[in-house]
Amino acid sequence: MTDSWVAVATYWQLVEAKMASALLGSEGIKSRLADDGITGANPLLAIAVGGIRVLVAPADAEEASQLLQLRGLLPGGEAPPVDAGSLEDEAVGAAPADESVREFLDAQKKRPR
Repeated sequence: MTDSWVAVATYWQLVEAKMASALLGSEGIKSRLADDGITGANPLLAIAVGGIRVLVAPADAEEASQLLQLRGLLPGGEAPPVDAGSLEDEAVGAAPADESVREFLDAQKKRPR
């Protein structure tokens, strides 16, 4: 690991910070959280310590920021839209665990909207 870290994001809630860190990790970017312990113990202390910072190596900072923004985890970024139709097609096309899943999906299609 590296000895120097830079903050690429700050969050007030531990769950958001962990989501950002996990996303970076899934893309091969090593990260760590600063002040997650104190805010985990008492969320109200996040204000006192300035929030939970997501830290990465300086060489990864730009890529990490772009990735977090692309996924809607930074201000100015928006989560990508979800096409519910394609999700339903994927679910129907997959082999159901049992027939009740297919029956449920068929019933949903017949419901008036």
